[in-house]
Amino acid sequence: MEVLRITGSSAVTVPALTFRAAIGRHIGWDRLKSNWYDVSDDGDRLIFQGRGSGHGVGMCQVGAEVMGEEGHTYREILSFYYPGTRLGISAQGIPWQQLANEDVTLLTTRPDHDRPLLTMATGLVHQSEESTGLLYRPSPTLKIYPTVAAFRDSTGEPGWVAASTRGQTIRMQPSDVLREAGTLESTLHHELLHILIDSYALPATPLWFREGLVLYLTEPNASSKPGENAEDLNGLEKALKSPASEEELRRAYADSRARVAQLVRQHGKEAVLNWVHNGLPAELTASGTVQRSGNR
Repeated sequence: MEVLRITGSSAVTVPALTFRAAIGRHIGWDRLKSNWYDVSDDGDRLIFQGRGSGHGVGMCQVGAEVMGEEGHTYREILSFYYPGTRLGISAQGIPWQQLANEDVTLLTTRPDHDRPLLTMATGLVHQSEESTGLLYRPSPTLKIYPTVAAFRDSTGEPGWVAASTRGQTIRMQPSDVLREAGTLESTLHHELLHILIDSYALPATPLWFREGLVLYLTEPNASSKPGENAEDLNGLEKALKSPASEEELRRAYADSRARVAQLVRQHGKEAVLNWVHNGLPAELTASGTVQRSGNR
């Protein structure tokens, strides 16, 4: 640990970080760039001459460390370095504007640009209700973030996730990003089906079944073949809940869809949809326990 010995009428040894933090409170955190400096006595003042790589912008790592050692909370430290800001678990201060009809509510920062999404979402709502026989309750909300960074910071999702749903709200990356990737409509359709299926599913309904059913309903005619690990239901659940990578998540999606497509071929689409609110047969749950419906 770097220490500093100060001599005068007496001598004292202090950690170099502590001394520099104390000086920084009086002369500014950006003045001493590091612990690499010399001090000379010029009569009525002390002159510090040194060098370092401090940029003087944002949070000083040295000062934050010392404040923590002194017992300051993280809120106090952040307030000191970023005065006037508010702490939150999502992006705040975004100037949302609302567009709505009787089927969908759209929140965006560019209403003129994203207005066509209201029409697209409305058509997909009707399509989803017709393909499942279920009705939205209440109507869904679509939230289009202005940047990928704002989406990532607000939702906590990695940048390779196009959208996520919480309750009745679909949170999406900027429409331009998804449109350029050719996934805008399919992503919206997928998330709208998630809202519909999840709102009727029993709490214990496996994630592989819900994800697989949504993927199947999004593209019912797509070819699919279960992977070699598709029979490992516990492993499939884990991969969907906490994927180690984008590749693992894609494999889990594909296996889930293939399993549901196989069930539709064996039992029929109507029977499989009935399992959403009546529970899956025992042989289709990892625990082997039959799920029973509640007051639905």
